[in-house]
Amino acid sequence: MTGSSSIAAKEIIMVSDDGGKTGLGIYVLKGSNSTLIFNIQAVGAGNCIDDDNKMNVLFKDGTRLEFKNNGKFNCDAEFTLYFGGSYGKRQELQSFIKKEVETIRIWTSKSYVEKDFTNKQSQQLMKTIQCLIHN
Repeated sequence: MTGSSSIAAKEIIMVSDDGGKTGLGIYVLKGSNSTLIFNIQAVGAGNCIDDDNKMNVLFKDGTRLEFKNNGKFNCDAEFTLYFGGSYGKRQELQSFIKKEVETIRIWTSKSYVEKDFTNKQSQQLMKTIQCLIHN
């Protein structure tokens, strides 16, 4: 036992047109130190993600954000972001709470995976983050 606990979303938010063969799988959880963690599977453009690969986010209001992978190099198609605690990015997290995502692009070692969100997917992401923050 480590003495740490986390709260996780009930389900992964799937942003895919082909049942998950390509696209994004977004899993959000809250660590014991109130750090919010986005663990994103980016499938369809090479499985390797370097520690300095980027994620671009376009919100429906036209604003954009860019993030550098907070995770380590891996060939499991995992892109990780941390918000809060020593990682900061509180203002950026507010964008995910208050704005709907239109498109996310994650760069891999070979290319990128880019997916447009439906209204339902965008709302689901917002509500999941809001729920985890208030728990």
